[in-house]
Amino acid sequence: MKKVTGWFGRCLLLLSACFSSQVHACFPEGFFKTLNISAGYNNVGRDTPDGTVFWDRPQQLVNFSSNWIDCRGPVTFQVTTPLAPIHGSPLVDPGEVLLRTPIPGIGLVMNARLSADGSLVYTPGTGRLGSGVPHTVSHIRSDRLVSMRDLDYGIRLIKIGPVQPGHHFLNGTTVMQIASDRNGPLMDVVISQGSVGVAQCSLPAAPGNQIRVPMGTWTPSDFAGEGAGTQHRAFRIALNDCTYGVSDPHAPGVYAHMRLDPRNGSTVIDAPRGILGLSSDSTASGVGVQVLKSDLTPLALLEELPIERVGFGTTWLDLAARYIQAGADRPDAGTANAAAGFTITYK
Repeated sequence: MKKVTGWFGRCLLLLSACFSSQVHACFPEGFFKTLNISAGYNNVGRDTPDGTVFWDRPQQLVNFSSNWIDCRGPVTFQVTTPLAPIHGSPLVDPGEVLLRTPIPGIGLVMNARLSADGSLVYTPGTGRLGSGVPHTVSHIRSDRLVSMRDLDYGIRLIKIGPVQPGHHFLNGTTVMQIASDRNGPLMDVVISQGSVGVAQCSLPAAPGNQIRVPMGTWTPSDFAGEGAGTQHRAFRIALNDCTYGVSDPHAPGVYAHMRLDPRNGSTVIDAPRGILGLSSDSTASGVGVQVLKSDLTPLALLEELPIERVGFGTTWLDLAARYIQAGADRPDAGTANAAAGFTITYK
């Protein structure tokens, strides 16, 4: 009996040692995966407001491998990022952490959720799906094996400040890292390809930036009543040296926006209808000048409105203008000029 007891005791010690090695590791040992994602070719307007999302990859499901990662709890996964965090930014949803990319003025927000056949606890559990990066994932039950099957993630690129002109690249940027307290690093998520171009144009130097529109000669009898207008006169404004626009009409793009403000004594008669009063050097009365878009609908005054998508090289803004009777009384003849300053923004 003593020999049997001694042999049995050694066997118990051996089994205990084997079991202990199983508890303190995840399998398969040495597992590591680099997930490469493409952020595509993006353009953002020079004047695009901060907080604008210009690239949004919805939730993507990625399998780890043909072998699941098996761990017996408790086990903790650290989901971190080498990018500098901005906490509490008003540019993103409450609880989300905004991350600075290597491109000044461009940030990103990422969420990542591990799929498993065991219960997981996310801390702090903020952001979309409660899994905004960075966070900690814990499996606390020691009596149950947890099998990590795949990663469900989403990512958004956001303008967070001024971006220098030109073409900027995100290639090789690591955005997320996952490690366990058992085996160390398990996964890196890397933007393998992605870029941001700043769309903008230039206006001709003076006097080329002063657009004169010949309105023609008309008589008071050409106006039949309030709101009656003459034949429109088309004109164009050239935006030169346009960079990083979009030539594909079906792709999202940056638009040249225009704002019109009265100048030289002209006033606003009807801002939504784009009607300017005559300038102080005019001698006619009872008429205004209405500014129209290319489709001959009114171009409202005092607000930035999209006119044309920014392309490459030269982008043309096609507009028109006409006289319009501004009151119930028939207009009085004379010179009829109007002036407006225009501001072009890109967003």
